[in-house]
Amino acid sequence: MNSSNSELDAALTVLEAQGLRIKRHSSHKNTWNISKGGLYSGYVASGDELIALSRSKELTMRGILELD
Repeated sequence: MNSSNSELDAALTVLEAQGLRIKRHSSHKNTWNISKGGLYSGYVASGDELIALSRSKELTMRGILELD
């Protein structure tokens, strides 16, 4: 298994444990939709961005919001 895949899986697990909803946005671009709940709310982040946030200990909704 590729280490970046396991890092991404771990990052997604951490976000889900925080009560966030995670859905694949685009498999071609490896992007994910992360939301707190509402049907039309959410933010899109790439797998690489999520891994970087995880490595920097900023893997929270606040960290995702600061990607823009």
